[in-house]
Amino acid sequence: MIGARILSRRTHLNVTQEALYLAAGVDRRTLQNLESGQLGNPTLSTLMRIAAALDTPLAELLG
Repeated sequence: MIGARILSRRTHLNVTQEALYLAAGVDRRTLQNLESGQLGNPTLSTLMRIAAALDTPLAELLG
């Protein structure tokens, strides 16, 4: 699940949700819903911004 990989990477880097959604330029609720599995179909643009903010290849988040 993409959300679980985002959460895992974020916590591994010791980044807060707030820091990530601000750095990625995504809505707070979007990030929360992604990590909790409530948003199962995020846009590619959203995923690319999150991957860049986490300094992680998009492919790693996609699994």
